[in-house]
Amino acid sequence: MRRYAPPVWLAAAILLVWLLAGCGGRLSKAEYETKVRTVWAGVEQAFRVMNEGGKVHADGVVAAQAELRDAADELEDAGAPEKVEELNREIAGGMRQLSEDLEVLRAAAARSDQKAIDEFYGGLGQNPALLKIMEAAEEMKFMGYDLGSIAEE
Repeated sequence: MRRYAPPVWLAAAILLVWLLAGCGGRLSKAEYETKVRTVWAGVEQAFRVMNEGGKVHADGVVAAQAELRDAADELEDAGAPEKVEELNREIAGGMRQLSEDLEVLRAAAARSDQKAIDEFYGGLGQNPALLKIMEAAEEMKFMGYDLGSIAEE
């Protein structure tokens, strides 16, 4: 008796469907914690570069804005655990808003307006977008998530 062997294309199609289904899965808690720490480290690095030499650079602000948008995309696409899915969306939304808020800083840096730069930084602690990010991360911290510096005061 001859065994039936499926065509190679059918096996490849099944494998592709299986792989694509896995891509839409959720991260484990540990994987998600690592993802957030990694993404936030990139944001922190962009902010350090933005302020190199004790001076805010307009090009650096543009790079930080792009890093915030990319970080938001990464978090939204990561597949956060269901338990923190809404908080993850809040962090991503806060990152996008903070990216937009940095436009004021970029413009001030481009015109070398130190007073406007100082005002921006003076109000940063009360920035709604930054507060949204920190509050969501802090809430995850109380849920037992170790997100690193994003959840530190």
